[in-house]
Amino acid sequence: MSAIAVMAFFALVVLPRTSVPLLDGDVWWHLRAGQSVLDIGRVPTVDSWTIVGDGMRWISQDWLTNAAMAAVLRLGGSLGMTLLSLLFAGLVVAAFALLWVAIGRRTAARVGWLARLGWLTLGLIVAGPIAGVRVQTVDLFLTALAAFVLWSYLADRRARWLVALPLISVAWVNLHAGWPLLVALIGGVVVGEAGDRLVARGTGRAPLQWNEIRRLALAGVAALLAVVLNPNGLAMFGYPFATASIAAHRDFIFEWSRPDLSSFPGQMIFVLVIVAVIPTIVLARRTMPLADALWLVGLAAMALTAVR
Repeated sequence: MSAIAVMAFFALVVLPRTSVPLLDGDVWWHLRAGQSVLDIGRVPTVDSWTIVGDGMRWISQDWLTNAAMAAVLRLGGSLGMTLLSLLFAGLVVAAFALLWVAIGRRTAARVGWLARLGWLTLGLIVAGPIAGVRVQTVDLFLTALAAFVLWSYLADRRARWLVALPLISVAWVNLHAGWPLLVALIGGVVVGEAGDRLVARGTGRAPLQWNEIRRLALAGVAALLAVVLNPNGLAMFGYPFATASIAAHRDFIFEWSRPDLSSFPGQMIFVLVIVAVIPTIVLARRTMPLADALWLVGLAAMALTAVR
């Protein structure tokens, strides 16, 4: 029965994604940037194909995703657009599959298949309007991968999981500028586990030992340092924050604006916060690990600052 439910859930994820045409304007911009990488065999450092920025210094921060998208479109020929849709649908499926397994590891199988199906379906509904053939879908997958790695480490305490964190960082910083999410997730676990260890909270699971927290913190530092391994170098540390602070984005681009009740994505975010986030914090405040609470509050706060 659980296998049937899982397959039904995956079908729910993948079928809408494969039927979405490439309508978003960002798709073509990223494809054009990726074509530049493929044509010259390296990441361009000067803008040569826009009217306003012609001749100005410009290094695509998500060059690897752009190049991969352009390569799929070029190699796929007449089926290139369909293959792109399938590729990004696969990323969405893989992200939720990772979360499905990660939840089981984090909760020691206390959460059954029906509860996972319900919660992840709710997550899909909220994320659906901004998923698809878009570079931020890569962030969805990498966030799920980071959660899987971190929760696996919390489950079995094996240091081998921590080796993956700097590798995820290197991939993330070249795929998209959402890499601060990785640092935030690691930091939430470090702070949360240290807090639970200090006050000896009864959460049903022993927090990490101090040496295990130290190992995780060092892995987090390594992941942060690995951010420099990209064509923008040190400038990438400020890039995501400079981009997020551009007022024109918030004023004129829907996905950068704060969610409100006039749109379906905004309505779903508020429903998620009111129906799920707040009740969970209130009802589980005595037993929820501090790391989970930090993740829940932090990610909810981020969702309320921008639809994307």
